[in-house]
Amino acid sequence: MKMTVDQALDAAEAGGFTFNHGLIVITCVGWAESRFVTDARNTNPNGSIDRGWLQINSVHTDISDAECDDPATAAAYAWDHISNHGASFSAWVAYTSGAYKGADNTVWTMVSKARLARQLQSDLNAAQATINGLQDNNIALAGALAQCSVQKNNLANKISGAIGLLQS
Repeated sequence: MKMTVDQALDAAEAGGFTFNHGLIVITCVGWAESRFVTDARNTNPNGSIDRGWLQINSVHTDISDAECDDPATAAAYAWDHISNHGASFSAWVAYTSGAYKGADNTVWTMVSKARLARQLQSDLNAAQATINGLQDNNIALAGALAQCSVQKNNLANKISGAIGLLQS
């Protein structure tokens, strides 16, 4: 299966990567290594096999082929066992060669823009939720104001009636 940029970002985040801890880098590495193909395989000259979207080498015997093919599981393994929790990416040739950024930084730009779009959408959703809450409050306040107006009119009528009784 080939993932979209958003799916790759989701997998990387599910694995533990964050904006401040390698999210953009690992996603770009995944693009450079496999073009986001979840079941990608590459046999190296030494006979080892790179597996999954992050091309986790078969020398890592504590993760199965199936786990390497699961995007979030592969990302979690990369987070815990390879990248030092998003601090080091030297295990990937795509990183050390600079290929992870793409020609003229095209991959870096693509992933960064996708991440920014996701953040802006999240911010927009939060703003809309706030607006909805304020609208609900305004509706409740309008109802309370209408009730107060009715009570004021009732009280004014009672006062007017009392004044009429006092004057007679």
